[in-house]
Amino acid sequence: MMGTEFVQIIQQIYKEKNNGQTRGFGVIKANPDKSKHLETATINMEDQWIDFVNLRKEEYATDSRVPTIIFGTPLEDAQRRDLTINALFYNVNDDKIEDLTQKGLEDIKNGLIRTPLDPLQTFLDDPLRVLRVFRFAARYGFTLDTVIMPAVHNTQVLDALQHKISKERIGKELEPALEHPNSVQFLNYIYDAGLLPIVFEVVDKTLDPIKIEDISKRFEYNYLIWNKIMQTISKYEYLLLPANKQSLSQTRIILMLSALLYSFEQLRYNKSTLFCEQFIKNSLKLNNKTSDNVKAVLMGARSIQEFLSKNSNLEGWATVEFVALIIRELCTLYPLSLILLGSLPEPPKNLDKLLDVIKKHRLEHFFETKPILNGNDVMKEFGLQGKDIKELLDVAIRWQVRNPQGTREDVIKWLKEEHLRKRDKPEEMQVD
Repeated sequence: MMGTEFVQIIQQIYKEKNNGQTRGFGVIKANPDKSKHLETATINMEDQWIDFVNLRKEEYATDSRVPTIIFGTPLEDAQRRDLTINALFYNVNDDKIEDLTQKGLEDIKNGLIRTPLDPLQTFLDDPLRVLRVFRFAARYGFTLDTVIMPAVHNTQVLDALQHKISKERIGKELEPALEHPNSVQFLNYIYDAGLLPIVFEVVDKTLDPIKIEDISKRFEYNYLIWNKIMQTISKYEYLLLPANKQSLSQTRIILMLSALLYSFEQLRYNKSTLFCEQFIKNSLKLNNKTSDNVKAVLMGARSIQEFLSKNSNLEGWATVEFVALIIRELCTLYPLSLILLGSLPEPPKNLDKLLDVIKKHRLEHFFETKPILNGNDVMKEFGLQGKDIKELLDVAIRWQVRNPQGTREDVIKWLKEEHLRKRDKPEEMQVD
């Protein structure tokens, strides 16, 4: 029986016992061109998505690497799995674990990552398994079998990983790996294997041409960042907001993607889209929120870095205003931009002084501060339209930073005086 048929039976039984209600149900079609050889049925049970497939084996014609999927025995099914530790069966009738490869339980005990069959065959069957090997090794802190890396570096495997595996499938493998506490080790495996230029394809994907040598140098720099990021989090843990801590997996993936793409953040895919947006959203097919958040963290870090490079003396209201506005713009993401900067091989020398400004003026939650003036107020009081409204609101916010106890009437009065002065003498428009 195929997995789809089995799930349809489960669906029918559930429907009969629950007054016609059904469960979420889907089918992931096979796509041999992308090394996805098997149709998989999936159903939501107890808030968990469970995959169902039949026992199978794969047969290959002498002139093709595209397999024919046929029904197989439990042993044949176990042998075609990615890893021995993932080839264990649970016998529901006898209530016991069955290790048909005779390696899985031993490898769990010894902390070893290896494939049921020769790794070259395993990887050629589905090159995505290379990333899965690294994901499980990093997650559990297991050691790679000595024959793994030579198979990873096989030219056929590398070519298939680059050209046969869709970036969407790669994204589904990367997402849980980068959300995990051991995400640094996962990236190190990919880096050490020389797979970053393949997995994160950059050549011919940017508006301005970029040389392979330049890509390698950028990844070398980023490698230093993601390997320092956990140390920086420990140092600046006090910066993390409840929102960052409540969703640690999302915080991790945003930080790791930001570190991974740091040196590429200004590259453009086209005139309207950054490469990092295109890569996360349209190549890896991760959700728009993740893409937007990574972009915000990268742009925020760049803005802060540029401000610090131009302002060695952080005394005065200009710094306070800048910090308040960047916090307001980034909201709960601003700690991640600061942590990213602190993870640079050479962090900005005055970064800690900037953090002192945040603490001194209690700006940690300034993004929650409600503006005492809104667009309707500006339209009514000043008769402005369009971008002129935003410009005046920005001035009002800066005034509010300096006058936290000020009222709506106070800022309107001040703005009217300054607005008239600006109309007559623009150079005199300033916050005081």
